[in-house]
Amino acid sequence: MILASSHAGGVESLGTSSTSGRRHHRRTGLAEMDSAARVQTVCRSCDHVNVELTAGDVERIPRGNLRVPRDEFVAVWHMAERMAHGDWYAVGVATTCRWIACVSVPSIIPAHHGRREPARAPLTGTRFRAHEELIEREAATADLRLARNPSGIEHRPDWLEAIAATLDWAWRGSGRPPLDTHQANAG
Repeated sequence: MILASSHAGGVESLGTSSTSGRRHHRRTGLAEMDSAARVQTVCRSCDHVNVELTAGDVERIPRGNLRVPRDEFVAVWHMAERMAHGDWYAVGVATTCRWIACVSVPSIIPAHHGRREPARAPLTGTRFRAHEELIEREAATADLRLARNPSGIEHRPDWLEAIAATLDWAWRGSGRPPLDTHQANAG
């Protein structure tokens, strides 16, 4: 199933800016943070899955996995989850944040309906929970794939750029957040 790259819920595209020589998208949308927000997201298979972002998920984010303030990371993650329905850029941000945060997500395997499993790394697909060495390897993989595919991946517009931008920001502490939560709060 191929999803359109349009976004719902009054989300507005802000265009592109340059970060470290890389095309970098920033998007805005609904950013209010509930203690537990039920959201629809799109997984690797493009099937819709209900995911709940809880205060417990936020508190369990390993400190060593972030190079940005936790509250900023959570605001971006929450926005990405809310925008992910039909928007490959938001899907890339959301899946990357889930993996960095080491959350469990519903299994995408039909035979495992109802079971939860660790979020997978967005590019390598590793089932291992994110830690410093694996995050650095995923960031290097994102850089390599972006260099090999400067136009992104066919049928997943902006997905690869979103993963690279999220890792650059959250792990390397460089650049701006992949989603502009401040603009969304003002609107």
